[in-house]
Order: sequence, then C-alpha cells, then structure tokens
Amino acid sequence: MAPTSAPSRTSPTRQQYSAAPTPTPDVVAALMGVLGRAGMIPKNDKDDTT
Repeated sequence: MAPTSAPSRTSPTRQQYSAAPTPTPDVVAALMGVLGRAGMIPKNDKDDTT
C-alpha cells in the first residue's frame, strides 16, 4: 500500500525520522505499532539495547 513503509523497514528508521520531520506523530505511532506487531522492538529500545 505505502511504498514508503517498505524501504523504511530496511533502512535505518531513526535516521529517516531525524532527517524527515514530515511524518506526523500519527504516522510514526502507526509505524511503531507495525514494528511492535512484527516482533521488532521500538527504535528507542533498540538504541538502548545496542
């Protein structure tokens, strides 16, 4: 559906968000929810764990 979500998954999400303030909080929350459902930890937790 959204071609942006596909590459976003493979590419560093934190960099995308930092360089792209265009996505609204709703979009970010939706992406976070998708990542959580996919079994991946949020970028914040990822950074802390790494």
